Amino acid sequence: MAWMSIAPRAATEARHVEMLVEHLDDELFDATLLDMFHEIAPVAEVNGFCLEDRARDPRPVGWCGLRAGTARRVERYTHGFYRLDPTLQSLPPARQRRDTLIHILAAESVGNDVYRRTCFEEPSFSQKVSIAQGGCNDSWTIMNIYFGEPCSRSSTIQQVVDFGLLVAPFLRRRAVAPSAVKSSERVDDRVDRRLQRRFPLLTPRERRVCALTMIGKSSGEIATTLGIRPGTVLTYRRRAYDRLGVSSAAALVAEIL
Repeated sequence: MAWMSIAPRAATEARHVEMLVEHLDDELFDATLLDMFHEIAPVAEVNGFCLEDRARDPRPVGWCGLRAGTARRVERYTHGFYRLDPTLQSLPPARQRRDTLIHILAAESVGNDVYRRTCFEEPSFSQKVSIAQGGCNDSWTIMNIYFGEPCSRSSTIQQVVDFGLLVAPFLRRRAVAPSAVKSSERVDDRVDRRLQRRFPLLTPRERRVCALTMIGKSSGEIATTLGIRPGTVLTYRRRAYDRLGVSSAAALVAEIL
């Protein structure tokens, strides 16, 4: 299967966004990500790489797996196996920042015996779904999602792809700007801080409404928290979205990461 261009969908599950933001800058992000994928499908391993230069080895961003030898597979992949991977061999140049592509590779389609045995047969992986998001200067952030049991249901694979599209901006953020954040900081405060840094033109109230929306709060809950009417919440949200040129919380998540 060739790489396919795909646009992120607007729909998100609030708890997923909240948990990803909560662990964005700590060591629990990879395990949290695997748990979320495993709720959807028989996903056994997830890893991420940053491909900054075609002439250099990809840089690992993170990994977590249910099978033994995850770290060893990541090391072998970044030190040579990636050259044998049909997924990377067929990756086109990044045309513009945030190009998003997907690729599905079945184990039996891997031609190189050593690569197939090490990265698919020994850990019992049936297929790999890859999601690549373009950056500057033909750089890519790539997330690989490995299935343990074969999965032929197109609806399940679509769910994995949809969730992967939600996760892609988080992975890119971890790849380009790792940082340490106090674990005691509230999730909504952390999102508010990112909005302030990325969009200084937003008013404090617009920013707060957006932050609470992005972590899954309803208009009624936001109104109660801020001591305003639900209709006023909608007004602040619409004004902020219009100013930023976005139409959903999912699009705003991608913008601040």
